[in-house]
Amino acid sequence: MTGIDLNILALVRGNETYLWLYHDHQLADVQRSLGRFASNPDLAFTWYDAAVCAARARQQIQHEAVKSCQRSNESVSDGLQQIHTGVTISRID
Repeated sequence: MTGIDLNILALVRGNETYLWLYHDHQLADVQRSLGRFASNPDLAFTWYDAAVCAARARQQIQHEAVKSCQRSNESVSDGLQQIHTGVTISRID
């Protein structure tokens, strides 16, 4: 993770806008805040909103992890191809 990797989660409910900016390691904090907002009767934010936002936050992190893994595999493959010139290397995903 670099210093600029950031997840963004937003929800507009009526006149209220909810916005979370967080790093992957902060998922538990985001989930806690979703629960606090859902339990607050003064907000339009519901438990359904919390469940949908929590699922979306997990998907964002999983998607980023897959992209990172793919970038690593490509980097390793590129390095191996440069070291072993003339040798064909097949990557199995």
